Amino acid sequence: MDQERYIEANRTAQILLVALVIIGIIIFAISMWLSGIPVPPEGAGRVLLDRYADSVLLGTWTLLVISVPFSAVWSFYLARMGVKGLACGEFPPPGTLVALRTKVKVGIMARVSNWLALAMAIAFWLPVSILVYSLYLIGKYSY
Repeated sequence: MDQERYIEANRTAQILLVALVIIGIIIFAISMWLSGIPVPPEGAGRVLLDRYADSVLLGTWTLLVISVPFSAVWSFYLARMGVKGLACGEFPPPGTLVALRTKVKVGIMARVSNWLALAMAIAFWLPVSILVYSLYLIGKYSY
């Protein structure tokens, strides 16, 4: 009978995971700040509307600058893991850095996990595309 295999935790992966969690918290905090900006009343003057548009634009750019590298790192990691895992039939594939001791899956569960990793790699670009579109809309309607 096959013996269960494990990949041991790696200190570099643990540090990277903590850094990415901190970046995620920063993104969440900025988005909460953006949602708390009061919308000017309907009869507001041009100066108040411009100030509102500038603060939303600044917050959106800040989110974009932070979230693009965040999404890129996760997408690259998950896509690499999915492609390598599909090629070798294991999940996580050999050579993958993991933050916690992880059991190696083989067979159908490995294939499903690898396809899910690829799907998540694609899904991490969705917030970035929404932010780019919102910047387009803000630029279009702020002048």
